[in-house]
Amino acid sequence: MDQRIYMHKDTSYKPAALFDSDATDGLRSMILLDLVRKHRLVVVCCEPGYCTAATLRSVGIQAERMGYRYHSRDFSDSVPMTACDSLIRLARDVCSKTINEEDLAVVSINLLPPCDEVEVERLSKAIERLIKTNCLVIVTMLPEARQIIEELPSALLLTADDLCDVSSIARDGSGFVKSGEGLTRGIPVLAHSLASYKGDFSPASLPLSYWDGLGKLLESGLRNTLCEDELRLRLAIALLGQGTFAELEAVLGDGAQEFLYDLSLWAPFYGVSTDTCSFSCLTMHSHQWLNSELPAFSVLIAGQQPLLRECLSALGVHGEMDRMAALLRFASEMTAAEIVLEWAPELVDAGHMRLVASVITPLKQAKSADDERVQLIDRMVLALGSERVGADFGCGSIACFYPMADEKTSLCLGLIGLRECLRSTKNQSMVIGAGCSLLKTRLEVHGEAMNALVAGRFGRALELLAPVFSAEAPTTVTDCLLQVDFAVAQIFACGVSWDDRSQLDKCRQYLSSRGYYGLLGYVWALELVIEALCSSPSGTAALVRSKAAKSGDLLVKALSHVSEVFGLLRRRPSAYVLAAAGASRSACRDVSWPYAARVGDVLNQVAHFQMGESAGLYALGENDGVGSISEVVGELTHDMKSGAVPLDTRVRPVPVDDLWLVVALCDGMGEFSRALEDQVPVEWRRALDVARKNSLNPVKLMGGPDGTGRELRGFAPGGRGIRLTLFGEFGLAIDGKKVSDWYLGVRDAKPLLEFLALQPGHMASRERIALQLWPEVSDERKARQKVYSATSAARKALLKHGFTGDLFSSNKATKSVGLTNDAVTCDVDEFICHANAAIEGNGDARICDSALKAEGLYAGDLCILSEDQSGYLATRREQLKQLYADAMIAGGEAALRLDKKRLAARFANDALYIDDLREDAMTLLVRALRRSGRSDEAVRRYRRFARRLETKTGRVPSAQLQASLIEPLGTILRSQDTPSAALGGAS
Repeated sequence: MDQRIYMHKDTSYKPAALFDSDATDGLRSMILLDLVRKHRLVVVCCEPGYCTAATLRSVGIQAERMGYRYHSRDFSDSVPMTACDSLIRLARDVCSKTINEEDLAVVSINLLPPCDEVEVERLSKAIERLIKTNCLVIVTMLPEARQIIEELPSALLLTADDLCDVSSIARDGSGFVKSGEGLTRGIPVLAHSLASYKGDFSPASLPLSYWDGLGKLLESGLRNTLCEDELRLRLAIALLGQGTFAELEAVLGDGAQEFLYDLSLWAPFYGVSTDTCSFSCLTMHSHQWLNSELPAFSVLIAGQQPLLRECLSALGVHGEMDRMAALLRFASEMTAAEIVLEWAPELVDAGHMRLVASVITPLKQAKSADDERVQLIDRMVLALGSERVGADFGCGSIACFYPMADEKTSLCLGLIGLRECLRSTKNQSMVIGAGCSLLKTRLEVHGEAMNALVAGRFGRALELLAPVFSAEAPTTVTDCLLQVDFAVAQIFACGVSWDDRSQLDKCRQYLSSRGYYGLLGYVWALELVIEALCSSPSGTAALVRSKAAKSGDLLVKALSHVSEVFGLLRRRPSAYVLAAAGASRSACRDVSWPYAARVGDVLNQVAHFQMGESAGLYALGENDGVGSISEVVGELTHDMKSGAVPLDTRVRPVPVDDLWLVVALCDGMGEFSRALEDQVPVEWRRALDVARKNSLNPVKLMGGPDGTGRELRGFAPGGRGIRLTLFGEFGLAIDGKKVSDWYLGVRDAKPLLEFLALQPGHMASRERIALQLWPEVSDERKARQKVYSATSAARKALLKHGFTGDLFSSNKATKSVGLTNDAVTCDVDEFICHANAAIEGNGDARICDSALKAEGLYAGDLCILSEDQSGYLATRREQLKQLYADAMIAGGEAALRLDKKRLAARFANDALYIDDLREDAMTLLVRALRRSGRSDEAVRRYRRFARRLETKTGRVPSAQLQASLIEPLGTILRSQDTPSAALGGAS
């Protein structure tokens, strides 16, 4: 039978279209009454929830107000024979009370039950008799009773499509269409539960009234008037939520297919689609409806345990562990035990460890046939759920009993390994199995990331974690731990602010609220890292150390020692700092954690420095990040006797993975931090500036009470107009807001802007522009078109960001194009101005100020965006580098005359970074170090420079440089000396 049967084709009412913002039963009843007055017989055939008994009562009230007599019968609890007899008596009674043709009555018949052929004939004759006596009849029935419709050819049939309530969708606009329509599908009962709701329509935010209504609607759909096969089909769809016909066939067998088509026609609640061979029941959005009172559902599912078992297994295959856990409370003890033994690792990972424990405990006491698996799951629950446990749960000892473990056993061992990672840095010999589940992937990534973090390879850890990291709230235990791993890696990679505690709070709340106390060590570790790098001593380290000692998490205990030393170094030096530093080194070595032990060695050097002690001859360590940092610190703290200094000519690469240590040591440790900042190799400084910018809070960057106050390179306040930066990285900003590279990265807009910014007057001919940017284009017309295309792309990018002026100016006579000087400023122009002022200026204070401004603007070498086949940009870059070095030397000499010794040493280091063989820069550095009382360091730096000069050029240092080592400390450059006189020493 078709979904709609209209015997009167001239009338096609759409009741839903008439509903306004107040979707009430009264309005719906008025429409039904209007329809029955026109068609005399209206049959409503649909699932429960569309035309309720309250709606029919409203019809009666409206009919009586209009002068009709009203009669009603409710057969919702009646058997077919009783319904037939009652309806025949009603027809006889109404006919006897009808006086004339104008004496009309309205008769409502609610939920006519399914009947056999004989009873259908009797019911149809009774209804026809009512119509012949001028009665207006409204009949409601469930789809399984629709066989009577064929005996009522004059009836107007209304189905679920005609009674959909879309009033709330129209009221709340597009937002509700996207969310609310999918939550109600126009079912009036559900739409009414959301009628007054104004909040977010995500399933987690819906009101309790919606879930109660959904539960009652589900129970009414699982009624005893359905045949057994259809009842099982509906139950399976409700339990699974969504899926395909093939999955239903796997759960139910072959008998389910014949009812799917009828469900697609008559029951929108189940969302069956024969076109896509899939279903999406309204229960799929969440399992919160299971928390409602469902007595009939509980009784029904208690007798369908085999079906429940199959559905739970199907949910496990799809990874819907939350729904599985919610349904397990309806399962028998046997069914629950079978499911938990099969899916224990996934359930524990999904946060349902307490549920697993409640099922496993009786099995352990009863010594189940699966005793080996039960013991393994019990150990897994013990490892993850208890803080104070011994070492007998270790997966290393268990793995030997499972040399050929299946996938589920391997996953259990992997989850136990999460706790083992907190106890030792050694890799665990766990069998992960041959499967490719999502849990297995997360466990493997976590294991590899932990190995990288413990070894200090934080960049590698980020590479592993980035593809699986999610910034949303954690949904599984492994998700939570991966977020902790990612947060730790980001902190040590200086990719996020060290003050950010949002990830810490989210993960702590997730683990503690679900009883995973055995994994809180990961949260403690993250907290220790944050406390160590951005706070003063607060007692957190001692508290965590006490907890870690009781729980046996030795890795966390060792980390607490190191964290405590960081905090103690930021306050007044004391003998306790030396003791704490020694304890941290011992704790790290006890757990075989060499990276942390080496960091502890560096902290021990700092502690001795703060106590005023000088270290002896330091040994050259490994040529890696921590080794290089240790050498730099050693150069500050060692005591040089009789020239016994290790001469090291090794190149020190930027310690990318260990810059966090330099940033931390340069932050808030008093005299040591200031000395280290001057001692840091020049080749590290740009990376160090970026790391500080990302890690430290703005107060410290601007020289707050805990900061060093050093101005970072490239930190220029945003001004008005268009700002073009070419040093380091290309940048274009409008009123201080950066223009997206996505808009500028098309049609060579950036290379054109860079080339014009480097030209005198920011102007160049189109021919010269084309020759520089597109040398392969020989056709003049195509070259002009390329220039026009690039300027158009730049204009469009600025227009997208609100700039309505013209960026370019042109001269038709000279066929040239340039930047509008009134609107555009460039860092290269400002740098040249300040650098020349430092070199050629008068007055030491003004020279020093100009050099500082030039240093701040020079955030890196000139960027080259095009192929530069002509070599123009490379030549320009070298010119600017030499100009920068000359300005730094001039500024350093002025600073030395002003007795600003540290600033002079810094300028000298900047110049040596550009050219490490400039003798005038080295002379300036030696003088500045000696004037600062750092004669030992001056000798060491001189020896290293002499070795480098001899190796690369075969020359020895000049007489002036040699004399700088022995000249009296009182000798200074005379103020009247021309700074540029010393610039001839460039190699």
